[in-house]
Amino acid sequence: MPIELTIAIIGIVAAILGYAFREFRNRARPFFHITKVDGTIIRKSDRVPVTEEIRKNLETSFYIGNLSPSPELGVIGTTWNSADDVKQYWPDVENKIRETLTAASGENFITRLSEAFNMRFFEKMLLTCLVVDKITVNHKLTSDAPEVIPIYDEEEYEGSVWICFPERARQFGNHFKVPAIRAKCQPFLNAIQQFDKDAIISVLNCFLAVMHREYQTALRVEQPLHDIRNENSRWVFYAYFANLGSYPVIIHRDARLVVQDPASKPFKEGCYLAVLKEDSICDTDTPVVVKPGDDASICFITNNIQKEMPLGTAIRESYNRGQAYCRIHIKVTKIGLLKTQGVWSSKAVFRSSIKQKDAPGVG
Repeated sequence: MPIELTIAIIGIVAAILGYAFREFRNRARPFFHITKVDGTIIRKSDRVPVTEEIRKNLETSFYIGNLSPSPELGVIGTTWNSADDVKQYWPDVENKIRETLTAASGENFITRLSEAFNMRFFEKMLLTCLVVDKITVNHKLTSDAPEVIPIYDEEEYEGSVWICFPERARQFGNHFKVPAIRAKCQPFLNAIQQFDKDAIISVLNCFLAVMHREYQTALRVEQPLHDIRNENSRWVFYAYFANLGSYPVIIHRDARLVVQDPASKPFKEGCYLAVLKEDSICDTDTPVVVKPGDDASICFITNNIQKEMPLGTAIRESYNRGQAYCRIHIKVTKIGLLKTQGVWSSKAVFRSSIKQKDAPGVG
């Protein structure tokens, strides 16, 4: 082989190796980690139909609320929250009230009543029933009657009171600075202060009857409302991206979710990039630029809601089982001839990382 050709080949090979080495040094070296997974993200302003059966069941509800034929998803979420609260918390409150009503002595009655006031849902629902006139207090205030249980006003919560049960002071109420709210609750406070046991028993029995109806409503509508919310929900993957390279990188808007479930074939769904601003999720039409040595807290949201996904129900079942793993694949642009590079996130368990009621919506 002529020496000139050999030198030329060596030069070309050296140039290729040198360029490859430069590309290697210039490659994007990110740390891409999924920090949280939530399968309940919704666009609160989206409107969805609600069946007549659900709306009819809610007609007599005073706490869960009523729904129009086509409410916003945010309203459905709020209604479901209320129904779930009643379904989850009322049975324990009911048991405590019945314990109070069957207390043999006045001292034992007061002890059980103070325990009921220590239950957050008891206080919340009793206050609601008093304010919306679901409970009538049959107590006649007697000016010369002794004060058995002292009650003191408190500035906290825009006006509340401390009910000083023996050795068990309980705070009750909110917004008592509003004259109308205070007036609705005052007869019951008077009955406690003078320990009108008959009046208190009457209130508790009425409370049981009112909440029994609300509880039955909750049992009928909670699951259907939950299903509507899920069917119109998207999955969001909160992520941390750190650029460990020496040059800036651009995170593309389009991404891909892959779920590896041991019980089925892998699920794949398209996602899009979103950003976090003051703990709120905001859509963005532009890529995200991450400077060298800098980081970014970002989100990826599925393009489709559950009911628009070909395997949406199966993905939801996988998510509920919590046995699958998920990864997000993104593309980034960097400096060099091969500008676009694929990057995989770390594996994350495909299950909820936050409580559904705390999940934010996308505006």
